[in-house]
Amino acid sequence: MLLCKPCNDAKRDRALREAWMPWLEQRNNDRIKSRHPLCNVFMTQTSDTAAIRHATLKCAYQRMIELLPAV
Repeated sequence: MLLCKPCNDAKRDRALREAWMPWLEQRNNDRIKSRHPLCNVFMTQTSDTAAIRHATLKCAYQRMIELLPAV
């Protein structure tokens, strides 16, 4: 989602809440299944199987919260 610069800057130094992760995972899976124009990008970055995408997202979230405080 595109945001104005002040809104984007206000959230850039904080990690998402973990409660958002299932939504994000489902969104990515839905976009891959729907043949979204960026489908190949999602699959390249996260894998072509749901199980590996889940593990990748979980690992990325763990790294993110080590670097940034949660919202």
